[in-house]
Amino acid sequence: MKRLFLSILGLIACLNVLAQDPMTDQFRYYQKAKPSSNLFVHFDKNVYSSNETVWFSGYLINTQNIRNHRLMSVSLINENNKIILEDRFIMQDGFSFGNIVLPDSIQPGDYRLLAITDYTINKIPEVSFTQPITIKSILEPPFKASMKVLSNDTKGTKLLVSATTADNRFLAKPVDIAFKYGKVKNMIKTDASGQAIINLEQQEGLTDANLYVKLNYEKDSTSLHMPLPQPKGLPSVQFYPEGGDIVSGLINNIGWEVRDQQKKPIAVKAYVFKNNKVIDTVTSNAYGLGTFKFFAEDGAKYDFKVIANNLKDTLFTLPSAKTNGIVLNITAAVVTDTLKINIRTKQEQQLGLRIHNFRSSYLFTKIDLKTGLRTIKIPLTEVPKGLNTLTITDSENRPLAERIFFAHHDSAEKINIATDKTIYGTREKINLKLKLNDFEDKAIVSVAVVQNDRIDPIKMTDIVSYTFLNNELSSLPKNAKGSIYKDKKYLEQLLLIKGWRRYNWQELASVKPTDTNKNYSNLLLLGNVTKSKKPLNKPVAVGAMGDEKIRLVTTSDNGAFDFNTPSLYTNSGKKMYMFLEKNNDPSYRFAVNNQLLETSSKLAFIPSAEEPLIIPTLTDNSEFFVKSTEKAIRLKEVTITDKGRTKRQFGSNPCGDYVCPYGILNCRNHYGDPNVTQPIPGKTYKINGQSSVYQGCNVTDESIFFKTEGIHIHKDFYVDSYKDPLEPAYFSTIFWKYALVLDKNKEASLDFHTSDIIGKYRIVVQGITQNQVVYNESFFDVKRK
Repeated sequence: MKRLFLSILGLIACLNVLAQDPMTDQFRYYQKAKPSSNLFVHFDKNVYSSNETVWFSGYLINTQNIRNHRLMSVSLINENNKIILEDRFIMQDGFSFGNIVLPDSIQPGDYRLLAITDYTINKIPEVSFTQPITIKSILEPPFKASMKVLSNDTKGTKLLVSATTADNRFLAKPVDIAFKYGKVKNMIKTDASGQAIINLEQQEGLTDANLYVKLNYEKDSTSLHMPLPQPKGLPSVQFYPEGGDIVSGLINNIGWEVRDQQKKPIAVKAYVFKNNKVIDTVTSNAYGLGTFKFFAEDGAKYDFKVIANNLKDTLFTLPSAKTNGIVLNITAAVVTDTLKINIRTKQEQQLGLRIHNFRSSYLFTKIDLKTGLRTIKIPLTEVPKGLNTLTITDSENRPLAERIFFAHHDSAEKINIATDKTIYGTREKINLKLKLNDFEDKAIVSVAVVQNDRIDPIKMTDIVSYTFLNNELSSLPKNAKGSIYKDKKYLEQLLLIKGWRRYNWQELASVKPTDTNKNYSNLLLLGNVTKSKKPLNKPVAVGAMGDEKIRLVTTSDNGAFDFNTPSLYTNSGKKMYMFLEKNNDPSYRFAVNNQLLETSSKLAFIPSAEEPLIIPTLTDNSEFFVKSTEKAIRLKEVTITDKGRTKRQFGSNPCGDYVCPYGILNCRNHYGDPNVTQPIPGKTYKINGQSSVYQGCNVTDESIFFKTEGIHIHKDFYVDSYKDPLEPAYFSTIFWKYALVLDKNKEASLDFHTSDIIGKYRIVVQGITQNQVVYNESFFDVKRK
């Protein structure tokens, strides 16, 4: 820090007083009271289909207690905040890898994946991560449903809702339709032709202009939704003077944000008025963001009028100008190694200038300001990469102006991605080479190669943007172009207009040493054995089977035991069967207390701090079903009984093993298929391209076992060459690799094959180095041979 101060002295004459930061203790207390730990989970994609596997890698970032995080739980949550499934995986040294299989029975729709670790502060997980996803069905739709607008005028809207069989025939019975629009809720039925008319009167002032329709036919249901044309509504405008205040007699830089009545950003034109006369014309972009400068005069009245085709012309009053104060302006807020600031004031005064990130103070000095403009250049040699804050304070450390900026922004790619070709045929070999560029020695990354249509850019978050921006700023809007970090122009606007951190000066100034006192604990997955519904009075031996191994664990005196024991870990996807070693007394009972599931269930109902996603239009339920060209044809369930042979039992056995119609054991292409059968012990099956004799399932009588979920070890992604031309290969994720170590002195080479799905594919590589996070992506095409 001394080198930084000396360099400032040599460059800037106005920084004439150096001092120990009087807020040093406050920063230290605030860092402990409000830690900035971060969990990022790289999921292979964000659009899945039923029966698909969700692959993921979890990275702990910026935590001081890395070894206290021992488990990571991943939950799938529906739109009603209910957990559909949950699984647990080992976390070691800040890394957790795993996969979960989406069941065949899952309803298509929008969901989210919630990841937490077991380490809690005051009974709340220290870190969590949420990924919105969409799930489509690989089944044929039970019935088709669609809706369209027939007419619209100032009185209201008339719509037609239609329902048919999957092959466009009339349904045998009427369909029940429930719909909601604004304050209106109603239920109707389709007529004999499967159609129904919805008439809706126009409603003023709706914040949600979507019509929500749910169709129910026998045991099946589907949903549709679309925004309806609206009368001209009132916009909302927020003004953000740079630095915090508008000061009269000085040039002020004003950021502004405009949204329509449904809270969606919108591009508009606006006029700036001074005493009812237009002095400037300004515009916002498609994100609803804009900036303008103006000179504020004492006694003058300033207004702001928004003009847009679909909004009412609306007049707003600009924030009042202060007679005295300072105006802070940063020439560029996204910088590499030097920050240039402009300070304007109307009176001579001595102020404190501080650069910090609310966890540490990196520069504090006193500056003597004279009237007029002062320009200061500050080298950022010892300021860390990422979001930092420049705060100007008075003699009592009260903030007068504040501005957030991004230090050491670098647009250079950290990982080089290269494929041997840019266009491939189906089932063709790909060679992928990855090279860590010369900025650090090693990196640990995960690699996903997926069908590009399975990544929704609005739902996508990369590790760099999340670590430096989403985790630091509140309510950060999505960037339709992809990575916010890489879009420098967009990031500049965000830091001026949306740059309100999850940390603030008032909390920093008021934090006390007692605020750092916290209770730390770990969430547990506990098993418990009781006798006649009462605790035991002496330990018992419990056996466990989850794969080919049988394990033994001894309970405590009261019958409790912890699943987080290496001897009880099972392979991903395998259930665990518990039994008592030497006692078949039916009065003994097993129970499981999953504290991670209980905690995730509570977190599911807590509103997200992130800005909500815009609800997409869905007027046809076919959008929630995988295209026929991207899935295998599924045969109807049949029963086979060959005379003189063992009757084939359909489905999987108690161990979860099954054989697909092509003789492949646990084939990932047929998970949940109604025609899979249970494997026969001693028979040879294909598995991962090799022939293997099936040893059998040890669970023969489920009645004497207690079936439960344990803690899982990750499994490797099977790289298939698809040599069997009869075996379908409709995979949207064609490659996944976790914990790949990249070395700047050695190129990594990976081989895999394309599947039967044609189109554009995306390669996503992201992970961590010793000091940074890294991310890059590339593309290639697959065409029909």
